[in-house]
Amino acid sequence: MLMLQPSRRVLTLSVSLLLACLGFLPISASAMAPRALVGTNVFGWDFSSPDAVASDGTHVWIANAFSGTVVELNASTGSLLRVLTGATYRFSYPDSIVTNGIDVWILSGSNSGAGITEIDAATGALIRTFGSASPAFDDPDAMASDGTNLWVTCNNSNSVFEYSEATGSLVQVVSAPADGLNGPRAITVGGSHVWVANFGGDSITELNQSDGSLVRVITGVGLSAEDGLTADGTHVWVANEGNNTVTELSESDGSLVRTLSSPTYGFRGPTGIASDGTGVWVANGGGSSVTELAETTGNLIRTVQVAPSGRTFLLSITSVGTHVWVTNGLANSVTELSASSGAVLRSIKGANEGIAAPTDILADGTDVWVGSGNNVTDLGESTGHLRRVITIGRSPSAWVDGIVRIGPYVWVLAGSSGLVEIEASTGRVLRRIPALAKWVSLAGVLTANQGRLWIGSQWKHSVAVLNGTTGQPITVFDGSRYGFSPRAITSDGLHVWVANHNSVAEFDGSSFRLMRLIRSTQIGDADASELAANASTVFVTGQDTGIITEISVARGIVVKRIEHWGTPNVGPTAISADSSHLWLTTYQDSVVELDAATGGAVATLNAAPYAFDGPDAIALRAGQAWVANYADDSVTEFSVH
Repeated sequence: MLMLQPSRRVLTLSVSLLLACLGFLPISASAMAPRALVGTNVFGWDFSSPDAVASDGTHVWIANAFSGTVVELNASTGSLLRVLTGATYRFSYPDSIVTNGIDVWILSGSNSGAGITEIDAATGALIRTFGSASPAFDDPDAMASDGTNLWVTCNNSNSVFEYSEATGSLVQVVSAPADGLNGPRAITVGGSHVWVANFGGDSITELNQSDGSLVRVITGVGLSAEDGLTADGTHVWVANEGNNTVTELSESDGSLVRTLSSPTYGFRGPTGIASDGTGVWVANGGGSSVTELAETTGNLIRTVQVAPSGRTFLLSITSVGTHVWVTNGLANSVTELSASSGAVLRSIKGANEGIAAPTDILADGTDVWVGSGNNVTDLGESTGHLRRVITIGRSPSAWVDGIVRIGPYVWVLAGSSGLVEIEASTGRVLRRIPALAKWVSLAGVLTANQGRLWIGSQWKHSVAVLNGTTGQPITVFDGSRYGFSPRAITSDGLHVWVANHNSVAEFDGSSFRLMRLIRSTQIGDADASELAANASTVFVTGQDTGIITEISVARGIVVKRIEHWGTPNVGPTAISADSSHLWLTTYQDSVVELDAATGGAVATLNAAPYAFDGPDAIALRAGQAWVANYADDSVTEFSVH
């Protein structure tokens, strides 16, 4: 499995608390008609270091710092409505979310793509992106709304930016030394003032909302690495991660009301805090609980255990009513609590489309078929909606090595589950050819050509041709005679090409005749393990060297080598080709596009905007690309032209 190293965003414990009012009856996701795909989409979704959350009572938006996505849920049912990707909505490393019920603002914390994305809360449509080109707009970390303007803290530049909600234009930048801003980590609006928690300065900066002028800088009241901030109209509450306390200040003059520090409160690395009008909720980022306090007295009401044990890094709570939504940064989940009783109502983990560690993918013009262990997920190609999840086996070691479609049938090569034939229109399993069958045993690669199946076994050094309707064998090529060790197989429509590590074999698709064997000395690469083809060219590459060799389909000779498309000596995890471009998935969680004619680099699509995580298979069809993300149990779809 390909693993990403944790980014700084994963370890940052900036948190707000979200309580979502559920007094409405929204349309559930299952009742909504499938919509045509637009932009970039993610299926088989999951949470990935969720670190911010907001709700308007009908929807809940959760920011995933690690994958660079925002998940939108139905607040009533917890079901998925959509996944917003950075590539479509122009954000990366989302760090904060604010909504007024009409619009939603998403703050990108990445220095390379810092900015604010505004979307329509009802439809998810992109309205605008804005931000500042100023060097001071550096590491934006938190955001709050006063109903007219947005206030954004910038951690590295010790500044606060104010923007118009109506136009997205910059109003002002607050950064004078007298303002005392020092690693501003959290921000809230209370009454006519804006309050900023300075994580690096153990202080609170209070500003006038009307003009951003300084009211006071509050120090010396037990503040320590404060990471969460909320105001209830009378008091300001501060979560102090540094000393496991909560500080209550008077909103009218900034004076200390009380410091809550008793072990009975259960504070452990408190990172988020919010008020719902009667109670104050504290997310204990270093533990696995949420503490509820009485707003008027500060007395303990209850401590709610969100997870059995361990550091869940609870990240985010915001309140407007009867439910509490808590994001769990390390557990990659969202927990919903009842605000009245503190009871855990549900824990949401995502991945509701049967996609788990996908290893192969096929787009056939009407459906997209995703292979994941014992399952094949069938998605509508035009809408991405789930048609069905098909169980193809029950083996704990099942592994989908190939998916092809021949007429009305889909064939799946699935390791210990053998070769499975599925009726495409219904998803019904028609037949299973066991893994012990001679022509399927130890097979690892599969393609289709002219209504027939071609299966290769690296371990048995063989290639078998089967009837595409019945699965019965037609002929088998013995590796002892031909020197086969099939590691990849593909078809250009007329011919079948087999990569054998140190050679590439070409077969006539009609007569099954071996036409030629191209040796590694000709290819210039003794690591032939990945293949892709279009009507004119076969592309051969390996995961060890990364050299891409182009072979002419018409002449069967090497015409070009591409050696400098990516990381030296590191090959792609998968390749695919259309008529004009070659697409490669990489160990760097990216997809590289090359010009098929020249070999020149066209674009590199990076992980965060597209939610790539361990991409290891890619399918192209009619201007769409579908990428299977092994490490994130998901599929990313995007337009390629």
